[in-house]
Amino acid sequence: MGLAKIAVLAPPADDQSKRKITIQFMESAVTAGMPFIGEPICSFESGLIAGVLGKLYKRKLTVIETKCVAMGHEYCQFEAETSERHHGGSSHDCGFGMSYSEENMELISSLASHAVTTIQNAIRYENTKRMVITDPLTKTYNYGYFQSRLKEEIHRASRQRHAVSLVMVDLDCFKKLNDLFGHPTGDRILKEVARIIKDSIRTIDIVCRYGGDEFALILPQTDREETIKVLERMRLEIEHHNFSHATKHTVPHLAITATFGCSMYPRDGHNPDLLIELADKALYDAKHAGRNQLRFFEDTNAEPVRVECPATS
Repeated sequence: MGLAKIAVLAPPADDQSKRKITIQFMESAVTAGMPFIGEPICSFESGLIAGVLGKLYKRKLTVIETKCVAMGHEYCQFEAETSERHHGGSSHDCGFGMSYSEENMELISSLASHAVTTIQNAIRYENTKRMVITDPLTKTYNYGYFQSRLKEEIHRASRQRHAVSLVMVDLDCFKKLNDLFGHPTGDRILKEVARIIKDSIRTIDIVCRYGGDEFALILPQTDREETIKVLERMRLEIEHHNFSHATKHTVPHLAITATFGCSMYPRDGHNPDLLIELADKALYDAKHAGRNQLRFFEDTNAEPVRVECPATS
């Protein structure tokens, strides 16, 4: 049984002479020195390749989509297994030990034409999907995605019997910063805080902009102790960060702090809306207990204390 690998590569953006994508066929895995033609592609419909190659080999093919890297570039690769080769007629050598007739080369050319549209549509779809779930300012997930993802994580946790931490994060005295330095400065600070938060969490964690200066975090498979470690590290990173570069004013040091409220599944509840409500309650109590701290819902019994926090130093 032979093994054919098909690499679909887009033409270079700066080469206007190449109007079609290049399709390369190879009998072995990517080898060192293999020429890379064009730019990486996001996705491709493997069913289309299966159909055309089925005509080439006069049989049904099994096509498996994989990702490969050649000379530092990522591209899509499709593996098709076949037990026979097509023979007869004149042929063209594709440079990897496989030959195809004139008729088959026309099919390959037709495939390339269809692939251009398919790939462009796939890229547009991915970009549109990303825009729908992403906050345009902070590039974190948005409120809608947060709602759906929280339900998914709770459902997964119920099946796998592990904990999930839901965290609400609010920047302290942020309105004063906006009033003092203007909203453009506030936006830059929000983007910087979002970066700090994303750098402080794991790949399985989810950070969303909940609204205004408030973020929401979903920490799957995380107990209370681990949640404290993650959030305390995040809190200190925000507290010690100098945000003076975010403003055009001459400010040697611009400091802000953040307050965290947390509820946990399944300890505090099983309903997503209830967990959000309880995390908000913990956040509210933490803000009135002095700000710049973490409060779990089960610990929300402190007397309210109002503390004014300066924005600059």
